[in-house]
Amino acid sequence: MAIVNRQSRTIYFNDTYSHVGATDYVTNGSNTVDNQGDVIRKAGSQNFWGWDDAPQLKITSVTDAVNYWDFQGAIASSSPVAAVAGSDANIAASFYSKGNESLNFGNGSGQQFEIEDNGATTVNWFKVKAGATGVDPTITSPRGAIHDIAASQTYTFNINGQTHAQINNIAAESTSTMWWRLSGGTSFARLYATGSASNVAGYVNTKGNAGCYFSNSAGTIGLFDSGGASSGIVNYVVIRGSATGAAVKLLAAGSDADIDFSVVPKGSAYFQFGEYTAGVVVQAGYITIKDSGGTLRRLLVG
Repeated sequence: MAIVNRQSRTIYFNDTYSHVGATDYVTNGSNTVDNQGDVIRKAGSQNFWGWDDAPQLKITSVTDAVNYWDFQGAIASSSPVAAVAGSDANIAASFYSKGNESLNFGNGSGQQFEIEDNGATTVNWFKVKAGATGVDPTITSPRGAIHDIAASQTYTFNINGQTHAQINNIAAESTSTMWWRLSGGTSFARLYATGSASNVAGYVNTKGNAGCYFSNSAGTIGLFDSGGASSGIVNYVVIRGSATGAAVKLLAAGSDADIDFSVVPKGSAYFQFGEYTAGVVVQAGYITIKDSGGTLRRLLVG
């Protein structure tokens, strides 16, 4: 049987051809083909069936279509291409799975990427945009985005193959109700603890007995350390703010009932506080303190 297409190219098939309703069928049409031709459907769809008469591919006809898929082969060491083409200058490509099933992408090593249904009608989604020279690529969302990984797993952020940050879940706390939030601003950026509870504490932990530094472009402006101890730290300093009219406080706290508070200058320097006023006052009493060697002293006051 021979089929002549609209370009007057003849396609030869050694097997049978049939027409049922609005569908054309070529059975076992894998035999000798002379030249290339077009498969023309005036309406309906073009169906491709397997050897067991099960449907394998369906191409639905769109009236007056000007945009279409262009599947291209490749020579050795090159990749085949599935592209969109047509008369429009810019044409989007769309991929859809049926119902609420996932859309999966993979290679010879297995599945590499999955787009999962959210269980409801989708109105918000991710947008991935590449960048021109000097412009960074971006991943954006019209609303907040949730990046979810399996329980007890780690979310790792790498630059040039090197780890720069990780987010993980404490194994003993499988359900997280408190978390950190990063926020930008016009005056300053923020890092604060938040969650479902009314009061949420925030912890910043260093590894081993290393110190925790605070700095800006001028240099180090604060350091918390353990004095070289790797364990056994039970007492600590509390910095407490105050309401209007009350003093702020620097407190010693911890599990011990009585905790000295030591302020030690470096080298032979002195501790400075208060404003000096010349004059003689009558002694009214004293305040007991300890010097840097731990000896009790009495600070006279008027």
